[in-house]
Amino acid sequence: MRYKTKVDVWLVVLLAGVVALPMAIGIVGYVRTGLSPATWVPLSIALLIAVVIWVVAVPTRYDLTPDSLMIRSGLLHWAVPLSEVTSITPTSNPLSSPAWSLERLKVTWTVTGNARSISISPERTEEFLREVATRNKTLVVANGALRRE
Repeated sequence: MRYKTKVDVWLVVLLAGVVALPMAIGIVGYVRTGLSPATWVPLSIALLIAVVIWVVAVPTRYDLTPDSLMIRSGLLHWAVPLSEVTSITPTSNPLSSPAWSLERLKVTWTVTGNARSISISPERTEEFLREVATRNKTLVVANGALRRE
């Protein structure tokens, strides 16, 4: 089953502003000086920022297969074996992750004895948690989270 990411409008506006600011500087430079470094440097920076955001963040989605959680964020991919998941808990940690919202779920799992985690933000959180629990019977839903029994 596929889940899209939740999207916080303020985050989209912030990222658009990060692209728009150097673009505006480049346009002002063009109006004042014509085609010069005052024009092409900020426009190049705006283009580079837009491309980087696009490459690492579009699309962002989460696919549940019978035995894995497949996370995609642009060209980045993660495969989390559901048999290794130890918990999925709510978080609002703002650190970079494949999520377009601060309403996140922290997925924790083990790989060769080492704990790993990643934050995601599926649109239908409760449905997502129930679906993971049906695919991994050792996890139970309690208080908006999944924990190993």
